[in-house]
Amino acid sequence: MRRFESAVAIAIVLTSLGTLFPRSKGWLAVFPLIITVATFGVQAFEEGPRWQMAPFYLSALFLGIGFLAAGRAAGRVQITAALASLIFSFAGVSLCEALPVFSFPKPTGKYGVGTQVRHLVDQHLLEPHVHGARVPRELMIQIWYPAERGVQGVRSVYRDRRTTSFWTSQLSLVRTNARVDAPIVPASKETGGYPVLLFSPSWSGQRVQNTFQVEELASHGYIIVAMDHPYGTEATVFPDGRVVRTTIGGGEDYSSAAAFKEFLRKANDETKSRASDVQFVLDTLEKWNVADPQGLLTGQIRLTAIGIFGHSLGGTVAIQACWLDPRLKAALDMDGMVAAESATEGAKKPVLFMMAESLVATGASLEGFSEQRRRTVEFNRAQEKLMKASLARYGGYWLVVAGTTHKNFSDSPLFSPLKFLSGAGKADPDRVFRITNAYSVAFFDKYLKQEDSQLLAGDPKDFPEVRLQAWEAEKVH
Repeated sequence: MRRFESAVAIAIVLTSLGTLFPRSKGWLAVFPLIITVATFGVQAFEEGPRWQMAPFYLSALFLGIGFLAAGRAAGRVQITAALASLIFSFAGVSLCEALPVFSFPKPTGKYGVGTQVRHLVDQHLLEPHVHGARVPRELMIQIWYPAERGVQGVRSVYRDRRTTSFWTSQLSLVRTNARVDAPIVPASKETGGYPVLLFSPSWSGQRVQNTFQVEELASHGYIIVAMDHPYGTEATVFPDGRVVRTTIGGGEDYSSAAAFKEFLRKANDETKSRASDVQFVLDTLEKWNVADPQGLLTGQIRLTAIGIFGHSLGGTVAIQACWLDPRLKAALDMDGMVAAESATEGAKKPVLFMMAESLVATGASLEGFSEQRRRTVEFNRAQEKLMKASLARYGGYWLVVAGTTHKNFSDSPLFSPLKFLSGAGKADPDRVFRITNAYSVAFFDKYLKQEDSQLLAGDPKDFPEVRLQAWEAEKVH
């Protein structure tokens, strides 16, 4: 719980006890009640109201009833009110703990982190998700970049309230480690600018969904550009106030042959569309490196050192974008798939496939499995073959983290310590974050900075739960 939420809980407990004092000492009840009301006000002002605090408000209501009670039944009413107040206070503590306003881990690199949000319009492409559209494709992007360590300024809000639901509204109260519009640390002339990484989110995910990772990469000297893909991203907020919701529905569906076929069609279409978004962002970055209208990135980008990464469908997009655009030098696919042309032709670049632990062993019999379960396992096995065919041809790494699920490679484990709510696996989420970040930095350092790492040499002493296979690219004669 945050400090003022804890203060509210303590004040309610004290006030509940105060209602039990005899009327001759009524001032002992009045004072805690005043403190409680004041604490509510401070909490709402400093940290923001949220629905998880509702039980505390009910506690205050019961306290008021107990305090105003009079007559013969006053004692019983006060005791009942105090007990009800304590019960609701306990419920409030439980909700605030189960769905917290969490904090992100501090980046470990030598830089601080700055961030900016920008609106892009692709005048050469009509919006493909709206039938008969005569409007250009628009994107919202967020940039994270190296700033002075300890730089002051406004901390970036994690999520815009309009991109959350009732159940996730607390995410709009979370603050990240990045400082809005902080000055960039100028890149040294010897390096020719900072390497750049593009990030594509999951099926309906948002550009901020891997903040734990992008902040870490920025602190190690990378510029990261993350994209919202309108009509795919759950909710995209534009500067003029428009909110565009996803129109592509849910993601993977193995429930029937027809549903599975429709999922594959959507995945292929979205992969191609989002890979085009990547190309447009690359074109824009080339222009900004010459003359950034906001002055931030002018001369700061090393155009020969650009990579891409993504989670789930975002990883699929990363592979397709590498196949499509030679400006990209390496890709990180976090528990995604492969689709479109790159599924059979490979990424044409080195890839780190970072995968969750499979619940069905390779080669295990599928006898007794339901049709849906069998379809899922068979698809995953076919995908693994395609991914490893790309590795065999273009090089890279296959990495599996024991005890993980799909959600572990995003911010989701931070949303709740209860794994049935966060979707995280049995592995410690903080440790998975450290593993993800360590291998992300090592992989991109190797291919974009030409800096080798013992981590990629297969030394398991720091992370024994990691299984890593290295693949050398085919030699071209």
